[in-house]
Order: sequence, then structure tokens, then C-alpha cells
Amino acid sequence: VPEVRLEGVKDAVTHAALQSEPFEMTIHGLGGFPNLKRPRVVWMGVSAHSGMTDVYEQTEQAMVQLGFDPEDRAFQPHVTLGRTPGGTTAAQFAPLQEMARNFDYDARVRVMTLDLMQSHPGRSSARYECMRAATLKR
Repeated sequence: VPEVRLEGVKDAVTHAALQSEPFEMTIHGLGGFPNLKRPRVVWMGVSAHSGMTDVYEQTEQAMVQLGFDPEDRAFQPHVTLGRTPGGTTAAQFAPLQEMARNFDYDARVRVMTLDLMQSHPGRSSARYECMRAATLKR
């Protein structure tokens, strides 16, 4: 997002948060985008609670009002665990595929804020900065 539009985006996030109730999400399972054979992103799944869907829809509506195009991909809530480096082979991910088959994790997390994050890619990893933490309505 160009710097000149950043304050509008922050305000839109705050507005979306104020329209949405806090909720609990369930984190479970292990997967990858596009898949675990050669993932670019490794993630844990998140059950799409109606509160999460509301926050997503409120945020998208606020961004469309700012002139951004609506997302054309399906909403797939997840928690990113990491990104994989280029040049890795499918064989290197075989242990991850085995781990995912036996992965047993289930946690409930109370969501109270909508956070706008900026990523700063680096050579070996990315650094993330919270640009706005907007409290959901109470």
C-alpha cells in the first residue's frame, strides 16, 4: 500500500473492528500453500467462526470503499508458521508430510483485536510490524 494511503487503511481497519464482536477461533491441523509436497507457506488451520467471517467481511467492505479491489480468492483463515526458501525439493518436505499426518493439536484462542501487519522481507526471514491494533467492539 502506498504510504499516502496508509492512514486511510488504518482507519478502515479500526472502523471494521468497531463493527465486529470479539470471538473464539479454533486452531488445528497442519498444511501448506499450495500443498505440503512443496509448500511456499506452512500453516495451521483455523476454523472459520462466524465472528471471524464478520471481521473479514467488514474489513473487505471498508477496503473496497477506499478503492481497493475485493479479494477474488476464497477466504482461508490460517496461522502462518513460516515460509520456505526457494530451491527446495519435494523430497526435503517428506518429513513434514509425515508429521502433518500425525499432527494432533487443537486450541481455542479468544480474538479481541484486528491487527494490521506490515511485513519486511529479509534474506533469511521476514520481520513483521504491527501498524494498527484495533480493538473489536465490546
